[in-house]
Amino acid sequence: MADDNPFRKGARPDEVFETPLFRMERSGRFIKIETHRTPEQQATLVKSVVDNRHRLVERATECRAELKALIHRFSSLDILAHQIAQDSCATLTNTGRWIPNCVPT
Repeated sequence: MADDNPFRKGARPDEVFETPLFRMERSGRFIKIETHRTPEQQATLVKSVVDNRHRLVERATECRAELKALIHRFSSLDILAHQIAQDSCATLTNTGRWIPNCVPT
């Protein structure tokens, strides 16, 4: 059972996402999150989030409005077809990255 552990020493994660606030690793269906903040850094972070909450809410509202406008501009089949085409391009390149202007053949 210990051999099934995707986070065993020396095992490489499938994906890594790192910011100054935290590090997130994904190995298969497992996610590991690490933070290394001092109590002072944590207090500064919490204060910053509280102080900027109104701006974050405003930005989220703007993003929702943009998304809603896009969704109403296209039919659900158009959106689905576009996503399938993008997924096909990423699969064809074996990189997992989106390629601008890729048209599946």
